[in-house]
Amino acid sequence: MQASTRRRLVFGAALTAAASTLSCGSGETAVPTAAPAARAPAAGPASGSTASLPGEGTASAETGALPKALPADVPSYPGARVVTNSSAPEQGLLIAFQSKDSPEKVFEFYRQKLAEQGWNVEGEMSSADQRILIAGKGDRKASVLVSASEAGETQITLTLTNEEG
Repeated sequence: MQASTRRRLVFGAALTAAASTLSCGSGETAVPTAAPAARAPAAGPASGSTASLPGEGTASAETGALPKALPADVPSYPGARVVTNSSAPEQGLLIAFQSKDSPEKVFEFYRQKLAEQGWNVEGEMSSADQRILIAGKGDRKASVLVSASEAGETQITLTLTNEEG
């Protein structure tokens, strides 16, 4: 495995761990419902932190807000609460949302909206309690993991990474 691939896997695992850690607690904020093509700004204050990654720059994590680095062709789910987001320059970003809508509705939203924005759906996987969609556009990859929580809400984890050419 190439060093860059290992670094991306470690980064992805770190982002997932950060999302899990930051999603505990009461820092959640509602994201207003927006038109499907519109960007939904987060309501309320966001809190965040940054960390330096050796040789990689600075990583950041926030609760309650969409990351500024989220490209316009990557949709956020309307009406979902942003639980946390994490990003690092040249590596990618991760956003964790919660929604009252069903996992099926959320999954179909991402399948449709990513395709409308020019993303090529490269794969889908399903199990009894979660579904994942993987899409590519140019040198970018997006993955959307959708699962039901025990509390009856839908958990959405959106990850966006850049591939090395």
